[in-house]
Amino acid sequence: MQKKCSVIILAGGKSERMNFPKSYMSIDGKTFIEKIIETYLAFGITEIIAVMNKDFCEGKWEKYLRKISSKIMIIKNTNSESGRFHSLKLGLQNLSENMDCFVQPVDNPFVNEEILNLLWESKKNVGFVSPVFGTKGGHPILLSKTMINEIETIEDADINLKEIFKPFLKHKVMMKDGLVLRNINTPEDYDQFVNKNL
Repeated sequence: MQKKCSVIILAGGKSERMNFPKSYMSIDGKTFIEKIIETYLAFGITEIIAVMNKDFCEGKWEKYLRKISSKIMIIKNTNSESGRFHSLKLGLQNLSENMDCFVQPVDNPFVNEEILNLLWESKKNVGFVSPVFGTKGGHPILLSKTMINEIETIEDADINLKEIFKPFLKHKVMMKDGLVLRNINTPEDYDQFVNKNL
């Protein structure tokens, strides 16, 4: 069943610690971005926007996007040094209409339909919904339409997303495992969480 909701995949960084674009790392025989897209399509998302580092959208990387580009809108981030808030704003500026929006980092390819459904069932008219395991918040998060409108008025700055979100009401949804906390940022992370299937 289709849900009136969008997702912005944040993939605008340089992947310097990984030394390879995280979007194109492999898990379960698919690239991270493919797996994430398939999960959201199965969930019934209305719109998928991927904000990607310009250097990983052009030239030799285009072949990796051919089979998925028809399913998503790709926004090129030409200023990857500006951080995730800049990428988020680029994505929000390209939403086709005002609707709730998931924010999904590309370095967490472990998202599944169960996680998305739990967050969707807990959506609110204000603030955002965050998955929590133990005492820590994870990803993805679900922004309300009201919060999106407020974020769009904030000046672009190199500020951590957590700092941007601090003033907003956070609705916590407890999760049964730590999948929502896992991020693949280094070869060691990849070996631990993907190669060893931990």
